[in-house]
Amino acid sequence: MGPKTSSNTLSVPKVRARRTMATFMDGESFGTLSERFARYMGTSKFIVQMSVFILVWFAWNTLTPKGFRFDPYTFTFLTLLLSLQASYAAPLILLAQNRQDDRDRSEAKIDRARAEMDTEVNSHIARELSDVRNRLNDLTLDISQQRSGKGSPKDVSKRLDRIETAIAALVAQSAPPTAKIAVKAR
Repeated sequence: MGPKTSSNTLSVPKVRARRTMATFMDGESFGTLSERFARYMGTSKFIVQMSVFILVWFAWNTLTPKGFRFDPYTFTFLTLLLSLQASYAAPLILLAQNRQDDRDRSEAKIDRARAEMDTEVNSHIARELSDVRNRLNDLTLDISQQRSGKGSPKDVSKRLDRIETAIAALVAQSAPPTAKIAVKAR
């Protein structure tokens, strides 16, 4: 047997896509990154990690000998780092929120289109049911006339066939056409 040739062997190099600054600055990629960042900042994991980081910072800069402290008591460098984090976090969170608002508007547009179509289908079904009800009333009238000797059985049979056809058409049309549902979202 010959050697295995799969992408998992060392003889085949892995090809990774290079991320350039242009790819990073792409609006969609940057938006996705901001959503991930905002989602991560909203977790308890982030709060715990940030709290541990600050506690370690305080402990290092207060409990170690003075020669090993890199940020003395006023913790100016820590304040700077937290300010930088906040200054970048706020716009990224707002960007993620704007993207979510755009998705919500798109879904609302689709929901409105579906509601319009449902209203249209329901009104059509109501008209068809009204027509079937009228035909049944006519059939009932014909049957009562036949019993009284004024109508023929053929008339009743024809009307009954037309009512069955109308009911079958109503059942076939009761499912909404799916082609109208697909609304492109912007």
